[in-house]
Amino acid sequence: MLAPDFMHEFELGDWKAVLMHLIRILIANKENSAQAMNRRYRQVPTFGRSTIRRFSDNVAGLKKLAARNYEDLLQCVILVFDGLLDGDDNKAVVSLLFTLAEWHALGKLCLHTETTLQWLEQCTTSLGSQLRKFQSETCQHFDTRELPKEAQARVRLEGRKSALQDAPPATSSRGRGRGRGRGSRARGRGSVTSTPAATATTQTSSTSTITPSLTLPNLEHPEIQQPQPQPQPKLRATAKKKEFNLHLIKLHALGDYVSFIRRFGTTDSYSTQP
Repeated sequence: MLAPDFMHEFELGDWKAVLMHLIRILIANKENSAQAMNRRYRQVPTFGRSTIRRFSDNVAGLKKLAARNYEDLLQCVILVFDGLLDGDDNKAVVSLLFTLAEWHALGKLCLHTETTLQWLEQCTTSLGSQLRKFQSETCQHFDTRELPKEAQARVRLEGRKSALQDAPPATSSRGRGRGRGRGSRARGRGSVTSTPAATATTQTSSTSTITPSLTLPNLEHPEIQQPQPQPQPKLRATAKKKEFNLHLIKLHALGDYVSFIRRFGTTDSYSTQP
């Protein structure tokens, strides 16, 4: 049986996926909603000793965030998102965020009773239904696209793939000769060509015989120029359409928390690190 990993499955998994799609919705809303979210998060004061830390000026960029930062974002998210959307969309988003915060609080309890476990089980069921409603209704009202960091990462990956496909195959020469070393280790790269040198003849005074000619390798051959790779055209980071995805193994793993806590204890009583 695999032990639930609360940090990677929920804080860096399901909650991060929901937050990223909410930011896509705010950008698609086209009413400076993403900037309003950044401004509201920046106005949230700190609390306790590293309980709620100061948020950055660009929360929508999601840069250099650890699991503790996503936890702080979830604990302060309702007041930040309330009113950024209109009508029923705002009600559905606020209700979903409340259920996410409720599930997060119940899942991290250090002491559980049968009442709290039943509460967590009901909250898990409610979270699943609200996520399906969020995908089928709220998300359909917005033309959501990739975030800038997602589009840039995809373009970089496509550029690396195209560079590998267009690269010429590597060739090596392994000809054996009487030169210094083998053909691949001679000076320069590629195939090595040598011209026959003048034959040296010696004639003795007594026998008047000619010694066999010796062919000397020509080591001073011109360097062979390697073909220069053609510059690749720069790919534009055009954001593609991005929909909310519910087919995640981390989301389906939330249903195992209640049974695991009943058998082995609370989520803070063990560690998944080796």
